[in-house]
Amino acid sequence: MSSQLEAILSFGVIGFVVLLTFGFSFLNNKLSSAKIIMYSIGGSFVLFIVASIWWGIFASDGLSQVVGWTLYGVSFVLTNLLVIGGLYVVKKRTNTL
Repeated sequence: MSSQLEAILSFGVIGFVVLLTFGFSFLNNKLSSAKIIMYSIGGSFVLFIVASIWWGIFASDGLSQVVGWTLYGVSFVLTNLLVIGGLYVVKKRTNTL
């Protein structure tokens, strides 16, 4: 697989998981904040683990595997921090915190 295609697929998967996590988190505002955060972390964890396994199978060499896994790990942490922060702001503005 070419390095350009690997980069497109890697960032495409990250974008998909981030959009899916944000969409679920902010469209299910009827749930409590704790449940939304729990589902967000659990869902993104499962999706990033599946993406990491996929990346480990299809990456061309060991260095790109390590870089991809590191990128997925950092993306997992940042996605969930942004969801928690965004949820806090939305709930605070609507006074349902």
